[in-house]
Amino acid sequence: MFTLKQKVFLVITLLIASFDFIYIRMNIDLAQQTLHESLVEDSNVLRSSYELLMAKEQENMQAMATFIASDPAVTAIFSQAKDYAEKGGEEALKESAKLRQQLYEKVSPAWKVVQNKFAARQLHFLFGPGAKSYLRVHRPEKFGDNMDDVRHTIVDVNTYKKAVTGFETGRVYSGIRGVVPVFDAGVSAVEKKHIGALEVGSSFNSLVSALDEQLNIGVAVFLSRKHIESIMWQDAIEQRFKNILINCDCYLEATSRGDIDKIIKSEDKKIDFSGSGIERIQIDGENLMLAFFPLKDYIGKKHPEREAIGAVIFWRNIDQQVESLNETIKYNILLGIFGFLFIEVLIYFAIRFAVNSLEKEVKVQASNLVFSNWEINLSNNIIEKLREGVLVTDENKKIIRVNQAAIDITGYTAQELIGSSPKVLFSNNHNGTFFSQLSDSIQTTGEWVGEIWNKKKNNELLVEAATVMVVKDERGKTRNYLAVFSDVTDKVKHQRYLEEAAFTDSLTKLPNRIVLQQRFEQALKLAKQKRQSIYCVFIDLDKFKPINDTFGHDAGDFVLATLSERMSKVIGAEDTLARIGGDEFVAVINNLNSKQRCVELLQRLVQVIRTPMYYNKQKLTLSASFGVSIWDDSGVNLTVDELLQQADEAMYQAKNSMTSDYMFYGENAQS
Repeated sequence: MFTLKQKVFLVITLLIASFDFIYIRMNIDLAQQTLHESLVEDSNVLRSSYELLMAKEQENMQAMATFIASDPAVTAIFSQAKDYAEKGGEEALKESAKLRQQLYEKVSPAWKVVQNKFAARQLHFLFGPGAKSYLRVHRPEKFGDNMDDVRHTIVDVNTYKKAVTGFETGRVYSGIRGVVPVFDAGVSAVEKKHIGALEVGSSFNSLVSALDEQLNIGVAVFLSRKHIESIMWQDAIEQRFKNILINCDCYLEATSRGDIDKIIKSEDKKIDFSGSGIERIQIDGENLMLAFFPLKDYIGKKHPEREAIGAVIFWRNIDQQVESLNETIKYNILLGIFGFLFIEVLIYFAIRFAVNSLEKEVKVQASNLVFSNWEINLSNNIIEKLREGVLVTDENKKIIRVNQAAIDITGYTAQELIGSSPKVLFSNNHNGTFFSQLSDSIQTTGEWVGEIWNKKKNNELLVEAATVMVVKDERGKTRNYLAVFSDVTDKVKHQRYLEEAAFTDSLTKLPNRIVLQQRFEQALKLAKQKRQSIYCVFIDLDKFKPINDTFGHDAGDFVLATLSERMSKVIGAEDTLARIGGDEFVAVINNLNSKQRCVELLQRLVQVIRTPMYYNKQKLTLSASFGVSIWDDSGVNLTVDELLQQADEAMYQAKNSMTSDYMFYGENAQS
């Protein structure tokens, strides 16, 4: 039979053991959740980096295709071949074969240089409409096949006469492709004859190698067996791939590291082509993060309902993070056990010496006091163990407590911070309005959560993800202010780098085509609301190619950068000037109140472009052709793309007029 004292002790023991278990479990779950969120964030950054490099590679392929397709000698041979192909007959076939050999000999030497320098893999001429192969420079013995049902990039280019980019599998290779329409150079620009399409493609090898080199991450690209065997020739499959990976029923298209086979075969894991995910796996004692997402080709991106044709996988070693997780779990378990034993001993002796109700009350109060002290010590220990910086001030906003993480993050010692104001960390990146809003949030809601740009002791930038809270006593009087923060400087810098690379032209620092589209749509929407006019100016530099050919691409880059700066000063910061490729620019002007004002602006642009430049003591002079389209409140509901097309057409009319630098869409040449 248990005594009352024993029963009380047993009940308390069970309660403490339950709470102790819950505490340990919650801390372990929190540590695991923190690691998972960190890996998810890493996975998102990796995918963004992949998509950025993919877009850059596609742009490079399109640029090379455009360069080759602009060669008059190439287009002339291709055009003759198209004429013979349309005639038909045995004699036409012989002439077509001669022209094929002639075209191959024309482009083959330069193509080999491009292959070695830019890791390009495919160069392919195809007749339109549709996608009929005329010459594979990379496999000249393969020609004449019709690929209307598999080469959607080619079909679209030959249908819409516009360049496209994307990933697509062909009869010989899968590749990252840039495809452009080819027109006969001998026909006038107004009535140019469309011949077919020219594509340049590269493999994933250079892309995955670049990602591995930049981010120290393993990267692999897989393509489903069903996709490959439905498109590629059998001999090309046998030559390109070693074997089928049984675990995923797929082929390995590219990998940056050789240990991908172990990953695929580990624990019978199968690659999911339909969704994204992240896993932690262990191979030969090594902990790895495995992140993957589906890969869609050109037609799959046009039609999202189509299933993915492959997958991209990232992996890297996370032994350090897993070891840190295990240490955290071990620490929490030991802390829970020792805390439990410590409290048990205290309670045991408190109950043992409780002789009467008064003594019991005294012991209970003493025990509560000791327990409270233990909680304080536990809180202090937890604060010191936190990876986030902790800073506590008194009611006068003087620092009275910092933890080790705050010292490590800011570079100050505890002695330097305690007694000082948090202003010692302030930088010049925020104005008075920012701090007023911060103070108002704390006063009204009791806390402020956000990102603050401070500085370290050595004046380096310190971007903090911070939470600032007010601590009040039972009477509602402010006693302390508590700030918990973490260093996110590297993350912010990386995000800004990605944003700049994605939306800014690297040479001129002007907005690129993506930003132009967004700003044009915003300006058009605002103009409709305010019933104002918008002028879209399409600018194409004349005589730019001779500068590149004569003085080199460095001189060409100097010209583009100089003219971009000059034109920006004329157009002004309130409007948009974007470089959309090569020597082409587009300006969106929305603050002019008359057409005459636009003419005056065009004349200033003509003047700054015609002003000579000097590169390495060489005088460089060139001009430009301008095409202008106008949106006004006339009832015609034009879209951004239609306004750009009108400006483009007007520019070509100005270029062909030989008497004018600029032309408005739908009007005669401007003198």
